[in-house]
Amino acid sequence: MRIVVDGTPAVRDIRAIKRYAHHLIVELGKTYGEERFSFFYLGRGIERSERPPIANAATEVLVNIPGRLLLPFMNRLGFPKLERFLGEACDLVHFPGGWPYVPTRASVVVTTIHGFAHLKVPEYMSSSWCRTLDRMYRTAVKRSTHFITVSETNKRELIEFYGVPEDRVKAIPLGVSPEFKNRKGDADSLRKACRRLGLPKSRRALFVGALEPHKNVANIVRAFALFLGRTGDRWELVLVGRHGPYAAWISRLAAELGVKERVRFFDYLPPGSTDLADLYNLADVFLFPTFYEGWASPPLEAMISGTPVVA
Repeated sequence: MRIVVDGTPAVRDIRAIKRYAHHLIVELGKTYGEERFSFFYLGRGIERSERPPIANAATEVLVNIPGRLLLPFMNRLGFPKLERFLGEACDLVHFPGGWPYVPTRASVVVTTIHGFAHLKVPEYMSSSWCRTLDRMYRTAVKRSTHFITVSETNKRELIEFYGVPEDRVKAIPLGVSPEFKNRKGDADSLRKACRRLGLPKSRRALFVGALEPHKNVANIVRAFALFLGRTGDRWELVLVGRHGPYAAWISRLAAELGVKERVRFFDYLPPGSTDLADLYNLADVFLFPTFYEGWASPPLEAMISGTPVVA
């Protein structure tokens, strides 16, 4: 059986989807049996160091063409099909990034769906982005024979919002990758991690996730400022997420509230790095008061690291 997995999200995507695709490819790449796995990457200049490591039993297919050149033809005209790049037919194609953007003749097309923020909390997203996501989901419903959702809630939402029959949807909750573990008793290791990450000696609260409005990051900063003002304790707030316009706004908010020196930003930390696991262990509390989640691994990653969670 020839199985093809779209590996592009493991390189080009961000946040949880990138981590999900990365670990999926790593684990499937170890599989030996009658199935033959291939991992498909679309985009110019995707280096070996960027791609998840795989065992020799699996193969990679790289299409060194900018996706923006191919996508209009794929979406409107249905070509070129995936098989043209593979050089042979395939039986099953899996799109872990939520959008089956490459047309295929495969009899089974599986798409993983990660959440419906554009329908559940549209007030925290731009209307144009909500419309774009809705079009992508409707395309997924047309092109996919089966769906994986990352939670039972997502499964119910997919059925409710897009009318997908229940027998086409399987909920497979996400796990926690092995670098996350409780090392709070290893004082020497944590001191070294603290120095490497440039963190001062203080108690700290941690948030991990997209620095976007629906994650409620602004109220985390406001609450942190109130906490410092009432207690006078020496704490710091660490925010881990991709830097962008909203992150800059959060930084300005922290300055207005007089806590900028106590708020530290880390950009997105990619799979394979131990920095995120260290930050969980260095935190005294993990904060996750988001408005909506399709699935959220960070609270689990914090708990398995022995860090209390406020969610």
